[in-house]
Amino acid sequence: MKKLYFLLLIFVSLSVFAQTYSYTTYNTSNSAIGSDYIADIKTDANGLLWLATYNGISTFNGTTFSNYNTTNSGIASNAILKIEIDGQNRKWIASQFNGIILYNGTTWTNYTSSNSGLPSNEIIDIAVDGQNNLWVVTSAGLTRFNGTSWTTYNSVSNMNSVATDGNNNVWITNGGVLYKFNGNDFDFIAQGTEKILRIANNTIYIKGSDSLITLTTGGTNIAFNDQNNSCLAGYNPNALDVDSNSKVWVGFNGAGLQNFTNCTTYTKANTNFGLPDDYFSAVRTGSSGTIWLGTLQLGLVKMAPGTAVCNPPTQMYPSNITSTSATLNWLPSTSAPNGGYNYVYSTSPTMTGSATATASTTANLANLLPNTTYYWWVAANCVTSQSIWAPGGSFTTLPNQAGCWKTVSAGTFHSLGIKTDGTLWAWGNNSNGQLGDGTNINRNNPVQIGGAANWKKVFAAEKYSVAIKTDGTLWAWGYNQFGFLGDGTTTNRTIPTKIGTATDWEDIAVGDSHNLGLKSNGSLWAWGMNINGGLGDGTTTDKLVPIQIGTATNWKNIAAGNYYSVAIKTDGTLWAWGYNGHGQLGDGTLTQRILPKQIGTDTNWAEVSTGDSHTVGRKANGILYTWGYNGSGQLADGTTISRATPFIAADGIQKVITGGFNTIALTTAGTVIACGNNSTGSFGNNTSTNSSNWVNLGVNSHMAISTGGWHTLSINSDGILRVSGANNYGQIGDGTNIQRFTFTQLVCPVSNLAVEETSMTSDNLKVFPNPVQDYLNVSYDKNIISVTVYNAAGQEVIVKVINDSKGRVDFSNLTSGIYMVKVNVAGNIIKTVKVIKR
Repeated sequence: MKKLYFLLLIFVSLSVFAQTYSYTTYNTSNSAIGSDYIADIKTDANGLLWLATYNGISTFNGTTFSNYNTTNSGIASNAILKIEIDGQNRKWIASQFNGIILYNGTTWTNYTSSNSGLPSNEIIDIAVDGQNNLWVVTSAGLTRFNGTSWTTYNSVSNMNSVATDGNNNVWITNGGVLYKFNGNDFDFIAQGTEKILRIANNTIYIKGSDSLITLTTGGTNIAFNDQNNSCLAGYNPNALDVDSNSKVWVGFNGAGLQNFTNCTTYTKANTNFGLPDDYFSAVRTGSSGTIWLGTLQLGLVKMAPGTAVCNPPTQMYPSNITSTSATLNWLPSTSAPNGGYNYVYSTSPTMTGSATATASTTANLANLLPNTTYYWWVAANCVTSQSIWAPGGSFTTLPNQAGCWKTVSAGTFHSLGIKTDGTLWAWGNNSNGQLGDGTNINRNNPVQIGGAANWKKVFAAEKYSVAIKTDGTLWAWGYNQFGFLGDGTTTNRTIPTKIGTATDWEDIAVGDSHNLGLKSNGSLWAWGMNINGGLGDGTTTDKLVPIQIGTATNWKNIAAGNYYSVAIKTDGTLWAWGYNGHGQLGDGTLTQRILPKQIGTDTNWAEVSTGDSHTVGRKANGILYTWGYNGSGQLADGTTISRATPFIAADGIQKVITGGFNTIALTTAGTVIACGNNSTGSFGNNTSTNSSNWVNLGVNSHMAISTGGWHTLSINSDGILRVSGANNYGQIGDGTNIQRFTFTQLVCPVSNLAVEETSMTSDNLKVFPNPVQDYLNVSYDKNIISVTVYNAAGQEVIVKVINDSKGRVDFSNLTSGIYMVKVNVAGNIIKTVKVIKR
């Protein structure tokens, strides 16, 4: 790649490559405008500009100015603060000291405290709503005029701004607090506010003490944008408008004009003196990209867009972030540039350094510093011109460490993982004990489950978990209403429970309500709910323990969906049974099957995977087939129509993974593709957009992927785990409950079973007597949730729920030897003490 070296500061770069404008200034020396101070600008239904000045009202039709003042019209005052235009194209005008003026196109009507219910002639701010009510802020409070009567609400004092949203809600500030008017009184929303600048597209824009504050009209997603955490050009935003392309334009006192959406700033210095000033009192976006600016003393400025230049890239996001590398991603410009792209990255939020040219829409960065924040920008190169530098934001590399994960499994709302040392870890929803830590407490960080280090495979369902150890034993825990766990009961388990005595389990497939199992001899087993025949034993009776399905011993690959099952035999034939309401069995019907039925006659099926109600199968030649439910586009056929027979969806596939309502595939070309539901960001491509066609997720750095549908876990060849998607239960495992739309690397967790050699810890944990004969006493200065005891082999032998600051654990039935006692304390505190049993 070719390096393009420069040391230009960002404001210079933006001025060179931003959208070009021509500038026209109208003032009293070169036009018939009524004043050089413009307090407000509005555009009426006929496209006529209305200007509030300190010398009355001026209008401008693009050619001619008309001026209304006390000497030539019925206007009551020349000191005009603001203009509002209602749905009848009437102009409501706020004077500084002479009340409210109404102009209906013919007649001027002046409302004052002496001839109306207006409580004061000193007007601070006005607004109109969609029902043509006028809202007025004076020193007396908030007043509504419905055309007939005036009503004043004064429970909040010192108001200084008012605005209405698209749902006719009324918002006010009092120079420190934002309130929403509820019809009678005022509801507190936020602090730190000074003045409402604009409400547009369900977003409220407010001037803060040194920031631009934004929030939704629902009162959520409050954000304080300042010069430290955003590209905001100045600390004193004074006026704002949103154009027809949803671009936010901010006028500052002293910092010029900024397209805040694109982080592009226009000042007197960087527009070759096209802008007459950097102090703006009004901003109004017009048609065809025109921007009108009101200055404090230099008149009206028209910014007219010049010839369109090279368009910048869009949808920029980082991915594959490690301690020393990252990938930058963006979508092509509206019209792909013939010169490719230039990108810059730096540890400074100000763009300095060197640009690199690339023909791709991705850039792989290497040799980065660990635990360091980087900022980046991309511009399109159209050879004869270059687009603006579009900011990609920032990302922080991870601390320097190696990967540690061997395998993972994403359930619906929880996750399981096995580290390379064979230990078992879990995180996410735990309402049914599906994490296996002896509690029902959700975890947003991986927690170690037990002390065993011989776990081989894990399988996370919706509300329960299943696992196989290296010795071939089967374990299960969590929800057990219909025998999901296979232990012969319907009792929930909060710790891993051994299922039967068999030591030849090879593989498991978990559905939402039943399980399939393969043993090393090729026999097929099933257990759990069987209401639709998903077990395949010829009945619809639930099974509380694993039962063998038929007598065949040539089963190779299994998958369990929602009430149905699919499997492949060693001869390459495909079989399916159970619920078939969406055609997920693939036999061309919607008929339920209670015994395995062969699907077609092909003998080259290599792999099968199931979602909630859709099925994906790969043949040995790499061709991928999809069938079943397609409501989210998970069949990748360009529709959302379900299919009852296999459809050829892709070629060149080496691995397929399904979530509840989506599909992910690894191609032989080394890329990852996905389709279906992405509403929670589980694709990790920085969107929440569903797709009924394949979406390219980039180069395959995912050696092992598991998705529950709402979140995705991915391990690369170095054992590094990255996660994306829903995180409302902590199922991402990054210590937060924040949803992630790009893959985020998890730091390898440290074992929480570090053993205290003494019988008392430094944190007021007391475990005595030690050695113990019958009962072990445990106490702490906080609430103890539970105590788990492990034998020397790392197997859980006792779990005791305490829920008190002290408790007793019965050791009388244990054999003599060394045990580890794990004490789980409120606040995610875990201590483990070595205890000797006599």
